[in-house]
Amino acid sequence: MILAFFTAILAAINVVWLSPWSSRCKNTVIYNIKINPIITAIPAGRFQIFQNSHTVLFVENIKHNKFSKVFLVQFPIQENIQSAFILAESGYIEKSENASQVIILNKGYHFEVNKFLKNFRITNFSNFHALVHYQHKEKKPDPNNFDEADIMKLFSDNNPLIRAELHWRLIIVCSVFIMAIIAVPLSVINPRYGQILSMLPAMLLYLMFFLLESLMRSNVSKDKLDAIFWMWEIALFYLLIGLILNTSHTLPIRRIIVFLKSWYRRVNNSV
Repeated sequence: MILAFFTAILAAINVVWLSPWSSRCKNTVIYNIKINPIITAIPAGRFQIFQNSHTVLFVENIKHNKFSKVFLVQFPIQENIQSAFILAESGYIEKSENASQVIILNKGYHFEVNKFLKNFRITNFSNFHALVHYQHKEKKPDPNNFDEADIMKLFSDNNPLIRAELHWRLIIVCSVFIMAIIAVPLSVINPRYGQILSMLPAMLLYLMFFLLESLMRSNVSKDKLDAIFWMWEIALFYLLIGLILNTSHTLPIRRIIVFLKSWYRRVNNSV
């Protein structure tokens, strides 16, 4: 039980702090990938807008991370900067040391528009580099994503999704002690069955526990079941199994079993 106690502490740290923090970090990474141009996110035959809508990229074909038939538009961020339209036969995206993206284009034309003079300039190039700065933004917490919420915030709302998330986290911590209680009697290996078959009941009980809890969590989040009753009923049932397994070989239980067997024989003999 000492090991179970330390494991429960780690599980509590996970559900209280580590899991919400990792979920927020994951969503921030995904959000930054969406707002920054990367080769895997650029679809062929579609306009890709990035860098706060100041740059638009169109690629007709992409093969082996190489572009062909590229159209690039760079709108001015400031009023004194001119707009640029670029047509190129090929190109690719390269990442610089400061995490910025560099669009490298080959063999094309650069059209520069001056809105003050109302004219434009055409430049033929064999190699053109367009810098796209990397934008790192902290994603705002999604109120509908309860994986990111701290556990204290989950106590203050009666929303079905929040209730399901709250009780799921609490069940994870309590399951450490429940599984430890069940594991002690089931850890005894019977030489007649071998190590694998002796461990099979414990593995099946463990698997069924989390499958049932996941099923209850899904139904609670849909407001079909009561979280306190159904999710904790499974936990209490498994706790009862653990107590029965641990007390089945104790002296008082053995005496009760012997008494019941003798009583059963007397009843049969009298009949």
